[in-house]
Amino acid sequence: MIPVRDEERNIEACLLCIIQQNYPDDKVEIIVSDDQSTDQNRKIVRAVIQKFSSRRILFLRNDNQTNGTLYKKQAIASAVEQATGELIVTTDADCTMSVHWLTAIVSHYEKNTRI
Repeated sequence: MIPVRDEERNIEACLLCIIQQNYPDDKVEIIVSDDQSTDQNRKIVRAVIQKFSSRRILFLRNDNQTNGTLYKKQAIASAVEQATGELIVTTDADCTMSVHWLTAIVSHYEKNTRI
């Protein structure tokens, strides 16, 4: 999950890092939740979605105030509502990560979570 606002300079690199993870594609759902961007962020995310159409990438727009909550909080809440996985991992759009990022997080989760 990536909450974003006016991240046109960063979002593509962040998305590509997630797409290139050494984790099974069918187990990754990418949710970009926009919190009222005014730049070209939306256009860039849509282009990545189109280019990687076989991947599960969801783009949410959060243009309206909901229950008194605005901006990043609403972007996160919207993404959590739409998420279908067991584990939700968040990052900011200005972050990049190694190809082992998700594997390391999932491994830690599995080792330290009681089932």
